[in-house]
Amino acid sequence: MFRQIPHQAFNVGEKITLSVRYMGIPCGEVVLSVSELSTYRGRPVYVTSAHLYTNKAFSLIYEISDTLTSYVDAEGLFTWRMVKEIHEKKFKEPRQDTLEIYEYDQGRRLWSKNGEMRGEILPFTQDFISAIYYLRGIEWQPEADTIYAPLNDWKRNYQMSFELGKAQPMAFLSKRLPARMGRPHIELDGKYRIIGSVGIWFTDDLRRIPMLIKCNIKLGNLYAKLVDYDPGRKPLAANERQAR
Repeated sequence: MFRQIPHQAFNVGEKITLSVRYMGIPCGEVVLSVSELSTYRGRPVYVTSAHLYTNKAFSLIYEISDTLTSYVDAEGLFTWRMVKEIHEKKFKEPRQDTLEIYEYDQGRRLWSKNGEMRGEILPFTQDFISAIYYLRGIEWQPEADTIYAPLNDWKRNYQMSFELGKAQPMAFLSKRLPARMGRPHIELDGKYRIIGSVGIWFTDDLRRIPMLIKCNIKLGNLYAKLVDYDPGRKPLAANERQAR
């Protein structure tokens, strides 16, 4: 059985551009996009991607051009396939990893990495990209909320929780928009622990556009701020997604 999550959060053709700064220095951009509605293993899927690249100045220090592509179930908002393409200065050649999920009889699901079977996986598991679209697509409680979902990071399965705070006004260009900040946690040894020190701010409307991502890493602070948004096409109804 597959779930259905109707939403108006994102469309085919949507493109979200965030400017990335490291220690306050402009270093590149992240572009989140929904390129097409396709099929995978007989299921309708959004082909989504996150492309991170450094600008010319920062590339002189450390060049990055990485792309994560996720095949997100168009009705249930969970991952079927994830491809990670790494183009970084420290690697002599580009690297690619592929995560795939297989549906078997009686609801059993298995996952593989680069074609090697790794074991069972929970229904409706998310990857790092599909989790963003899942969080955007589901209903939020008007007050503080906690959202749970299974997650796979190419190494193992986790349970993720996302603590969502109350709406607060946030500046975007010349406007102040209501936004909600959330922090992701993963369950380790029976306890939920924060992933690094990550905060994500979404617009508090039907689109739930990611406006700001802040991350404290070992070598300093990294943040990505929304600079451009293209909504793409009008969202498709469930029967239209099935027909494509």
